[in-house]
Amino acid sequence: MKNKKGFTLLETLISILAFGLIMTLMFQISARFFQLFNASSSKQSMNNQFLKTYTHLQKELSITDSRYVYSYKIYLKDIKARWMIFPIPTDKNGQMKSEGNKFNWQRVYFYYLHCTNPDCPECKTKNYSVSKESQLKNEAYKFCSDKNLIRLIYDYTAYNDSGYFSEALSNICDHISEYTLSIDSNSFPSEFDTEIKGFNKVPVIKFVEKRVIAKDIFDMDIITNANNVKIKMSKVKKDEIKKKVEYGTTDFTKSENKKFVENIEFMVHSKNN
Repeated sequence: MKNKKGFTLLETLISILAFGLIMTLMFQISARFFQLFNASSSKQSMNNQFLKTYTHLQKELSITDSRYVYSYKIYLKDIKARWMIFPIPTDKNGQMKSEGNKFNWQRVYFYYLHCTNPDCPECKTKNYSVSKESQLKNEAYKFCSDKNLIRLIYDYTAYNDSGYFSEALSNICDHISEYTLSIDSNSFPSEFDTEIKGFNKVPVIKFVEKRVIAKDIFDMDIITNANNVKIKMSKVKKDEIKKKVEYGTTDFTKSENKKFVENIEFMVHSKNN
């Protein structure tokens, strides 16, 4: 004979309690899993941005001459901006150009940071008040991590004389804001693509390409030596700071907030010295 006896009230309450505990545990495990997954995805995305930047610069800087790598640190022009320029001896097809044991520079590469927020209180002003001392200590940016790393490529179209080329690069640096700071992520150079002021309208560089290499960069530091170039870059862990600190007003250069910043540092040795 079948047992028709049903669950008692106590058994029902115990079952509901056990089910509730299991569901709570599963929810906590799921929440932790998604938290770790999001953190892992954010970390992977950040590493991909760093890797992409490293891959480009490793390839390009290795075939330049570090003596021709100019940056904001050397010229102290637009000192709150982060930029560097350098030549390479390969043409658009990747062919190396030289005469005997001397390389002929074919292109000039511009790298610079540009804020994507036109209303950014830290980046929007061009009347920078950052001192040279602060700039050399890498203290120009404190709050904003909304900057793109942009690369511009120009063809070098003038003489292959080393003295003239050095003078041309110096002149470009003197007018660097006309090539970089005035060019946002959605526009292209036009007015400054064929000549440099002071060279009697001799064509010097001509615009070829613009590309966003990395996004959401906090800052970039460039250190040039006789045989190598050291690059330091940083990004803010935006996904991790939610509900912890206020983005836009938090100074990420302070010691208590540096845990929210991810850094990468690498050195590229120049082969063409």
